[in-house]
Amino acid sequence: MLTVHLLGHAHVTQNGQPVPLSAKAVALIAYLAAEKLPQHRERLADLLWNTAEARTNLRVELARIRSAGLNIFPASRQLLYLESIGTDIGTWQAAQEQEMTQTELSTWLSTLRGLPLCGLEDLGSTAFQVWVEQQRWMLCEQVESTLARVYAHYARSGQEWATRLISSRAEAVGFTDPAELLTETLISEARPLVRAVPDHAVPGGTAPVLAAHAPQAQPSMVRPAQRPVAGRPDTPARPAAGTAPATPLHFTRPAEESALRDLFMAGGAAFVLLHGPPGSGKTYLAERLAQSAAPDWQVVHLAAARSGRLLLAALAQALLRLAGPDQSAILRQVLLQPGALEEDMVKVAVALAQIERPLLLLIEEVHAAPAELPALLELVRQMPSDTARLYLLLSREEPDRQPVTRTLMRRLPGVRSVHLPPVTLGAVQAALHERYPEEEAQRLQPLASRLVQRSEGNPLHLLSLFKALPDTGTLGAADLGGVDLGSTTLPQAVRDTLRSEPEGWSDDLRDAMSRLSVINGTFDRRTARAVLGISEQREVDRVLCDALERQILLETDPGLGLHLPYLTPVRVAPDTGTQYMFRQEALRVTLAGQLPQLIRQDVRRRLALVLADHEPGLASYYADRAGLTEQAAELLARHNARLPHDSPLRRTVSKTARPALRTVSEPPRLAVPEQQARSHQGYTVALEDGWLNVMSDGRYGHPQTLTLTLTWTEALTAPLRLIWRLDVFGRGEELLPSQAAFALRLTPIHTSPAHASAATVLSPGVTHPYQEDGLRCTPQDGVDLGHWMEHQLTGPEWLGATGARLSVRALDVALSIGLIGSEDRNLMTQPAVLNRNLKAPSTRQTG
Repeated sequence: MLTVHLLGHAHVTQNGQPVPLSAKAVALIAYLAAEKLPQHRERLADLLWNTAEARTNLRVELARIRSAGLNIFPASRQLLYLESIGTDIGTWQAAQEQEMTQTELSTWLSTLRGLPLCGLEDLGSTAFQVWVEQQRWMLCEQVESTLARVYAHYARSGQEWATRLISSRAEAVGFTDPAELLTETLISEARPLVRAVPDHAVPGGTAPVLAAHAPQAQPSMVRPAQRPVAGRPDTPARPAAGTAPATPLHFTRPAEESALRDLFMAGGAAFVLLHGPPGSGKTYLAERLAQSAAPDWQVVHLAAARSGRLLLAALAQALLRLAGPDQSAILRQVLLQPGALEEDMVKVAVALAQIERPLLLLIEEVHAAPAELPALLELVRQMPSDTARLYLLLSREEPDRQPVTRTLMRRLPGVRSVHLPPVTLGAVQAALHERYPEEEAQRLQPLASRLVQRSEGNPLHLLSLFKALPDTGTLGAADLGGVDLGSTTLPQAVRDTLRSEPEGWSDDLRDAMSRLSVINGTFDRRTARAVLGISEQREVDRVLCDALERQILLETDPGLGLHLPYLTPVRVAPDTGTQYMFRQEALRVTLAGQLPQLIRQDVRRRLALVLADHEPGLASYYADRAGLTEQAAELLARHNARLPHDSPLRRTVSKTARPALRTVSEPPRLAVPEQQARSHQGYTVALEDGWLNVMSDGRYGHPQTLTLTLTWTEALTAPLRLIWRLDVFGRGEELLPSQAAFALRLTPIHTSPAHASAATVLSPGVTHPYQEDGLRCTPQDGVDLGHWMEHQLTGPEWLGATGARLSVRALDVALSIGLIGSEDRNLMTQPAVLNRNLKAPSTRQTG
């Protein structure tokens, strides 16, 4: 028997064996199987081939189908149709009437392999692509409805093993969880599939009360505000049944949430471009705010299609369920009898304006939207409406990075641009406190710092890390900085999200970025040229400029620092040449993971050669990874010979001896204006409630040096007090750097040249003075992880100082500075501003 498989990737089988057919042949058979009516050859040819040779191409394809052993189309008939042919969805729906064991249910669910009709999106004419979108929507509705019925049956029977299987499979392949589609009415009215549950069914547990948490069933493209979006990368995943905490995990974004909430409450029409990297929570934030701030709003959720016609068809299809009778007829005409694109755009805009309920239109992937989107939204804006409208446009890239978003900003005056930054340390600590209310907030900070530092503040990555933590109660560990966060590899959910990004790159750019992703840390133009194997520097610069334009790479100037408290750039060292690094470590790791081992080894050999002169240690690391054992040993010897005799890199840091600490209580928070977090030199710097938080971005490479400059108006006449804590610290010595890592180095800014070359180093395990960067570095002891510490900076170099340079250099680091002051002055939050309410924290000695 011939079977057409519509669920997942479309294909054809005969007697259970796949039939080797071209994509056009599968599209032809799938179209006839779904339509179930005879179709004229000329119409089919125009649908599948938008060329002058369409009829000839159809004859050739029919001959190929016959040569594959399928005699299903008579050669002489002008009307083509299928007889005695089945579809997988028909067989699949028929099987729902049976009572299934666990193995049978798993087999039944395995038929769902993804969204229907995959592989047919780019074939044929625009009319055929619109048909594919419509059929996919209808098939999704049938699948979700069937899953909901079967889920309801097993839920009534108390068979939780079955409901878990169904929910897990639905979410895995991109369908909405049936538990979220059911209501008490739906459960009570659904007719039983069998008369009774057999005795051999899996026992245990009672039927879950679904009505308490399952919103009313709605079509998948038109979503009420309270319905979460399944399978979206920006939406937090639902924890496994029986393990979820009492309240869902949420990371606060006060500024962004306030801006969007005000728009919901203002009424009228508003356009917002919400942009942030993949996995940053754009969709989740929009739908959560719709649920809390405007629960009576209707949410229409779309993904930007590849063409204006497809986008218009998707919007018309979504509006069908909301429009009145007259407008529904117009929308059906747009779908089934499309006219000129401009005329159809006007029809859809009019229908949208006449929706009687407040409406949130959510369009994802706007950075990849077709050029017709700005014109459509401009028409929508011109149509008056009696109810509120909010148009949320979600983009992975900044507005000025793509032509379509630049056009949107120009043609829609007043459109707001809202950037979604990484999740802050305070937000993660608040989420931890919400989950573990019995734990002290101060005790949770080391764990919060590790979570943010590991994830780069990406919510999707954070959700994966939270799964490794206990669900409820207390964490129990004496040192929360040592709580196991599971595997250090990048979570699969984050990889899957980032893998879609290179799809919009050219082949040359994708190949170049994949090769450059083998480089750990930063690199310069010379290194890039060697890795890419391009002889002309102009061609290398062209690749780098293209990558910078797309924000795949970022430029960094080692001579630039930041000035406190406003985090403005300031030059602290001469310009030594531009360095490049990937926008985020997760993107680099994802690209490198997809590269064949043969190419990775070739790149490592090139790196060992080009870095041998100025970075022999790192060159040795690459040579060893490339299997060049003898060359790696020679480079290692050269690296060791170049290290200064007093360098901390020559010493073995003691990890067993615990230093004497001068710990203090947590310094008070200060009501001062916050500065938006800033990424600089591979670190994230933020001022939160008067505390300065510095965190590395998790880039695996030689530690970069971050320099923060703080100045004050009156010269110091007393010792400088520093109250700070260190929660994460990793030196990265396995990469054989030529400069020693440290947690914090403070250099006085002094008018006297005699004192301008002295520095104080605060870092675990560093106890001996050394020379580096032209500075005499004097370490202070009493530095350990997970405590608030106080250090006094004394000596002639600090008397009369008018400022300080705070430097950080580490592979992994997370630290907070609560106070830099002298006497009653807090010099960090506002320079030369007295903070007379600041009380000195109590101190205690620990051995």
